[in-house]
Amino acid sequence: MKLCRFVLHAEPQTPRSGLYYEGRFYETDGEKAIGIHDSDSAGLLAPIILAPSVRVLETQPRGEGGTDWGYQLGNPTRMVGSNSEIELPEEIEGLDVEARIALVVSGRGQYVRPEEAHEFILGYAPTLFFKLPEEAEHTAAHGLPVGAANDVFWALGPVLTTPDELIDNLGESLTDYSWQYRLRLNGETLSEAETLQGPYGEAMALASRFGPLMPGEVFAGPALAHARGGGQSVRAGDTIELEVQKLGRLVVRLV
Repeated sequence: MKLCRFVLHAEPQTPRSGLYYEGRFYETDGEKAIGIHDSDSAGLLAPIILAPSVRVLETQPRGEGGTDWGYQLGNPTRMVGSNSEIELPEEIEGLDVEARIALVVSGRGQYVRPEEAHEFILGYAPTLFFKLPEEAEHTAAHGLPVGAANDVFWALGPVLTTPDELIDNLGESLTDYSWQYRLRLNGETLSEAETLQGPYGEAMALASRFGPLMPGEVFAGPALAHARGGGQSVRAGDTIELEVQKLGRLVVRLV
């Protein structure tokens, strides 16, 4: 299923939720359908209202083909949806942007084992994290936390795709999938590849040791690509697109 939140152009102050299927929004009240809307009559919102927490996974290769991983915390309040227009402050000359794939937690669970983490996944979506590269370099050079450099904004969407639609992409575990993605800047492809993402299950297990996972929590997988990796920054006037097969196309415009 494609889970979504949206507004009708005729009633932009009333958020709605439901399913997206073959070009139509099927509005629900949580239990049953209460309306059908054509795509040209509505606009997408971020697929969740507000994440209780955001965990951003990072990986580093180690010897003999192994991988070390960890996660840092993001700011839930900085989330925007697809087709958002973000106004940048005048003093911001350029940003970096990271392409990732995120999962959203479906239900409460503590002491979750990696092999059972798939039972707590509501769905997956493309995500873009924007950062201040100069701030990150400055703070790192002085041994300071880089949190301020990451406290910009991030986008999630266009919809949440439930795991039952992703069986053909399944990797070595029931939480990790193989994705084909394309990152574009103003229509130009910066990166295009197929990659296996994880370790979501291990991260969910770690996060649930001292408190329960909560519905709506976000786990963003390791970066697929970023603009600075291609020698570019993004700035006002740019359009960034992350398209992932089976998950859809996430678009953000900077103004």
